[in-house]
Amino acid sequence: MQANVFALSHSLLPRAPFDLAMKSILTRYKAWANYFQGTPNNPQDLSRVCYRTAHGALVLATPNSSRSMEEDGANIMQAIALKSHSDNIRVLVQLNHFSNKCLLNNFPRWTYLSRDMVICMDELKLGLLAYNCLAPGFSTLFLNLLNGHRMKQPPHKQSRREKWRSDYEYGVSMEIYDVCLSYEFDNLGAQELAL
Repeated sequence: MQANVFALSHSLLPRAPFDLAMKSILTRYKAWANYFQGTPNNPQDLSRVCYRTAHGALVLATPNSSRSMEEDGANIMQAIALKSHSDNIRVLVQLNHFSNKCLLNNFPRWTYLSRDMVICMDELKLGLLAYNCLAPGFSTLFLNLLNGHRMKQPPHKQSRREKWRSDYEYGVSMEIYDVCLSYEFDNLGAQELAL
């Protein structure tokens, strides 16, 4: 079984003081990542992280921000600054609101040929709700598989519960893994692979 492992070499962080949670994350991944404090608007910060030779840049939104429109505006400006320094780099931007997506799509250097991408949280939520309307329970199944919960008690030690609840808890413990399949499985559908 071969898993895809991505080694992050650099990360550019905003000019903000770190809280304790962020400091612990930085300490945990120190062996795999070099963290720099700076801004994409400053060419010296971009040269410190070897931006011209980078494969991509990721601009993340703050989840549940009370000022999500201002946050989107700042993320769009960072993406424009990144694209203005290099046309060839792939930029992925996370926005909170779908209405702001067109602002980046109208930027002349923003091109899907270099696989630039705008990820809108509203769009993901509404798309998930739409799939849930087509197949009730889809969002629950999908999110449970992505989160990968563990059962608190083994099945033989569980107290007497309703059957649906024990089935649900068993299903919640399942996970999704990304594995590379052999070329022999090319052009096979999911149903054929399962058999």
